[in-house]
Amino acid sequence: MAQPWQLAKAFKPRRSTKPVLETLPQINVNRLQIPRDHQTYVGSDFRFPHIDGMRINAFMVQFAHNNRAQTFKFKWIKTPSGWPRAAFICECGRPVIKIYLKHQNLGCHACCNAIRASQTRNKQGRITLKAIRLRKLLEFKSYMGNRNRQRLTARIDPTAPQQLNTKRLAHHRIQLPQHNYGTYGAMHWC
Repeated sequence: MAQPWQLAKAFKPRRSTKPVLETLPQINVNRLQIPRDHQTYVGSDFRFPHIDGMRINAFMVQFAHNNRAQTFKFKWIKTPSGWPRAAFICECGRPVIKIYLKHQNLGCHACCNAIRASQTRNKQGRITLKAIRLRKLLEFKSYMGNRNRQRLTARIDPTAPQQLNTKRLAHHRIQLPQHNYGTYGAMHWC
């Protein structure tokens, strides 16, 4: 007997149409030069090409983009070193380090309704993605000490493929390391 059309339609796998977070333009609060005085500074920051201008002081930043302005307050977070660290307060109320641009709107990852690249892959695909990112980190940080290099090399699965075979994750930013993996030094790939 043939399957009813409702049942056939119900079991079709649905592809996620959410954007991948690593491919969206982003602004990291750590890359801003936040003044410590109570002056407001106006300027255009050329590190963020999608931003036309910004006004910044110790309490907030206002980004001008796409003929509109969005304001984000800062939340100062205590750190063990004694110097406070800034975080953006998103429009939804979350304190975040990075904000992303999606459809002419700046917001956190939840407001942009975006997913990470690892969330699009199965278990074997995540192992492959992790191995690619670790290999890139070892390539970028050639000055790294032998002890750290051996530690990170041991984390790479030797059976993992050298590349991802998917169009969705073909963007070059997805294969870059996402953090320093417990090593010190600048992240030059950001």
